[in-house]
Amino acid sequence: MDCSAIDCTPENVLEEMGLSRKGDIYALKALCSQKNRSQDSLERENKKRKLVEEIMKEREDKQRRKSTRLSTSPSASSSEETSSTTKAPKTRRIALGLMLFNKSKNKFVSVRYARGGGSRTLDVPLNATKQELVEMGKDVFFAEGVAPIGKASDFTFGLANFKGEVINKLRDSDGHEQPFTIQGYFETYKLTRVQLYLTCQPCEDSDDEVLMTNVFGPSTSDSQSSRTPQNRGKAWRNQLHAQLENERKLWRNLKKEQDEEFQKCLEQDRKKQAALEGEIEELSKLEELRSIKASRVPAEPESGSPRVLMVAQHPLQGRVTRFFAAAEKMVAVYDWLGSLDLHPEHFSLQVHPATTVSPEEGIFGYEGVVMYMRALDEPLLMGASSPEVSFIGFGTSTCTSHDEIPTHDEDCESLALLAIDPVTATPPHQLMELDEERYLYYIYFI
Repeated sequence: MDCSAIDCTPENVLEEMGLSRKGDIYALKALCSQKNRSQDSLERENKKRKLVEEIMKEREDKQRRKSTRLSTSPSASSSEETSSTTKAPKTRRIALGLMLFNKSKNKFVSVRYARGGGSRTLDVPLNATKQELVEMGKDVFFAEGVAPIGKASDFTFGLANFKGEVINKLRDSDGHEQPFTIQGYFETYKLTRVQLYLTCQPCEDSDDEVLMTNVFGPSTSDSQSSRTPQNRGKAWRNQLHAQLENERKLWRNLKKEQDEEFQKCLEQDRKKQAALEGEIEELSKLEELRSIKASRVPAEPESGSPRVLMVAQHPLQGRVTRFFAAAEKMVAVYDWLGSLDLHPEHFSLQVHPATTVSPEEGIFGYEGVVMYMRALDEPLLMGASSPEVSFIGFGTSTCTSHDEIPTHDEDCESLALLAIDPVTATPPHQLMELDEERYLYYIYFI
């Protein structure tokens, strides 16, 4: 077998072939895996080397064919001269922005991108003049002669540097003026990157107020009367009032959302608190029931007295054992198991095969028998003979701190029927008396 086959062979097959130790199997597989990796890497390197050699050979062949074709072509020299004469002029990349004249500040102010300005990148020929740059800027910012700040016919255009200074001509190192070109601008200021601006100044016969408000704020009116101080002040107050009203609406909506979120959080906290109180109340009820059952558990008899060993499988405590007196009933075992843990609240004891042990039975017949606890939804009855008589934790009756006998006026003809006889030294032989005509039992209290 080669290294590839051994690397793919399962361990049980290698054990059948004679490798009984796990260490030998792992060492052999590691060695084969390392050799496979080295062989794969060597193959990849050889493949890469062959591909590089093929590419270099193909490139050399192309160059050889090209050189032979040029040498044999009769019009090679003439084509070279034609290509050199028709070659496109060189270009330089510049950034071109937009500036608008602000009458109040008495200077040019840059226009933001949202208003149709911003900075645009252009590839400009080196011999481009100022007028050519202005025309290119108009094509960029005033597409079809219209921009967000107005029409192109309403402005006079110029060119400015990054400081907002208007550019007309260039001066060389000797102080002589020269016409503006991109190449001359780069050489004069020794720049590697150029930021220029297309300047826009409103014409004298245009509406300055409308143009300025289009850029720096919404216009109040297009009529001639909007330029009066009274109308401008009124429009400003209306605009301020509308802005404040919008802010008040936003604050009211925000407060409403916060109040709703607060009410939701408050309701969730109430539900959590109610659930926690319900859990605490349920645990307190379970603990009260467990303590009542623990108080009813009889003391464990000593080793010399007659006693019985009871064995039970608790779902939480596991297998538990305890000695009981031989004369005890199974209700003592029920109370003992119920006092060990809060859960299960109600249960029944069963022995094989799925036979329920009644609390009225004696414990002597279940000595050493493993009983299993089966959880119930309702409490187990004390016994079939007297289902209405039970202890707390058995039957369907609830635990009340004060037990009273309900009486109704319609059941008694007079108050004399409820008269209680004085207590005597010896109890009477009959505790209840039957009235056959009204089917009533009269109880004698001792």
